[in-house]
Formats: sequence, C-alpha cells, structure tokens
Amino acid sequence: MLYDNAQLIRVYLHAYQLTGEEFLSVSPPSAWNILNARCSMSQAGSIRHKTPIARASKESFLYGSRREIKQILGDDAGAEFCAYFDVSKNGNFEGENILNVKTLGTSPSDCVREGIHKLFAAREQRIKPFRDEKVLTAWNGLMLGAFADAAGVLGNKEYLQIARSNAEFIKRELSRDGRLLRTWKDGTAKLNGYIEDYANVADGLIELFQVSGEFEHLIEAQRLTDLMITEFWDADNGGFFFTSNDHEELVVRNKDFYDNATPSGNSVAADVLLKLAKLTGDAKYERFAITGAEACGFADPASSAGIRPIVVCSRISSSRNERDRRCR
Repeated sequence: MLYDNAQLIRVYLHAYQLTGEEFLSVSPPSAWNILNARCSMSQAGSIRHKTPIARASKESFLYGSRREIKQILGDDAGAEFCAYFDVSKNGNFEGENILNVKTLGTSPSDCVREGIHKLFAAREQRIKPFRDEKVLTAWNGLMLGAFADAAGVLGNKEYLQIARSNAEFIKRELSRDGRLLRTWKDGTAKLNGYIEDYANVADGLIELFQVSGEFEHLIEAQRLTDLMITEFWDADNGGFFFTSNDHEELVVRNKDFYDNATPSGNSVAADVLLKLAKLTGDAKYERFAITGAEACGFADPASSAGIRPIVVCSRISSSRNERDRRCR
C-alpha cells in the first residue's frame, strides 16, 4: 500500500541518519525504484497505481521459490541471493518465501543488487493483482513528506522534483475554493477532506519547505493548518474532530486519537502545530498543540496511542523546557 511505503521509507531514512549504516541508506532508493515502476505519475503529478492487466492473488504475484530464483539468476548468484534474503527450500513464511534480511547491518553485494533488478523484471511479467486506482489526499500527503525527506537525506534532486509535482497536484486538483477534497480519480475530485487529509498534506509541505527553502510551501502549510483550527477544532474540549464543521450531519461527530496503519489525524496535527510554532514563531500554534495533546492523552507518554504521539510528547517537553529557560 502507498501509506506503508511512505512510512517505511522515512523509518529507513531516519535510522540511516542516526546510525550511519550504509545498508539503511540503500533501502529507500530500492523502495523508490519499485514504487516508481509500479506506480505512475499522472500528468498532474499524483501518485497512483498503474492499471492492472488482469486479476491475480497477491501471493502468486509476490512470492518466489528458491528454485525459481536460481533459474533466473543462475546457481551461484541465486545461492548468494537466497542466503542474503533468507530464501529456503521450505519457505520462511507459511511455506512461501518473502525476501527479508535477517542479519542487520550487512549491505548487499553487487551480485545481490543485480539480482534484485533481474528478479523484479521477471516479476513484472507475472499477472498482477487488482489494485485500487483512487488517489487519496491523506496518503499522497504521507508520500509527499517521504519524497521530500529522501531528497534532503540522500541529496537526490529527482525525488525533490517529484515532491514538488505532487504538492502542485494536490493544490490544483485536490482542492476546491481553498479547501481540500478527499479523493480523486479520472480527473474528478470529490468529498470533503478529513482532518487526516489536512494534517498529512500540511506535514508534507513543511518537509518540502525545509528541504527546498521555498516559502510557498510553508505558506500553504500554514494556511491549511489555520483551516484545520477553524473547521475541525473542538472549542469546548480540545482536539480535532475527524470531520469539518460544514460536513454532512452525523449521529456522532467523533475524534480519532489512535495510530493504526496510518497515524491519527490528531497526532499528525499536533506535530504540525509544533513545527509551525518553531518555523513561524507564532505561539498560538504551540498552544493549540499542547491543548490538543492533553485532550487526546498525548501529554502522558504512558497513555499515548501510538508512535507519533510519543514523538509529539517529546517535542512538547522540549518546547516547555526551552520556554522555561527563556523565562529564567
């Protein structure tokens, strides 16, 4: 899924920054190559899957046997490849083989790198499983941040240009009257955006600004954040509702606090607010971030509902410490 790739790539990038381990810096480019091959950039710059040629199960498309790998790469190269990626005769997952590196810290050899390209080319000849063709705003916001992050960490200008194109697409095609829409397909965008759409796009734009230095992205991130506060903020209890003030009336207008496969809108929004407070010097963003975090339980790391809230807790703590030092 697009959101899996976006988050995993940033995990690899940040781990590489912390450890300096080369094998971690290799992982994101490999993922980009696969993503770029399996996804197409439309004329507008959105990230969407290519149209499948036929239906097939994910298992038949993704899995590969040791015998098949050796047939494609040859006995010697195949054996080295299988040893590196833990491919066995009996399989490493429910009788099948999923490529994974068991010994962390080891970079692939040239032989293994070449094998990756050959096997990917061979896999592309298989019948592909059905894929959803919709473009979702929140997921594109996640990938926008990932492309921008990779551009900065790896110094790759191509990734930076993809991030710029994606940001332009969101602004042009996934917006109406200055407001974000939820989904786009075949040239048509529809449905009001949710808090996660605004938060993830704003976060991606902030990352793009920090890498490119282009203030237009910071200005747009700030505009979307102000809209979040105007349209989604719970003035009585704090935190952000999932739907906007002018959304169709629901039986219950809920708030999403918990990180699941994707980070919750409230945790990303709190992170965005803290970043904007630092970048713009406007203290109101910090106040909203702290109030929202306390309302959602993020202020206590022991009760945090995921990884992103813990990051928010850390940033709130740092912000408070810095404010205390200024007051002394």
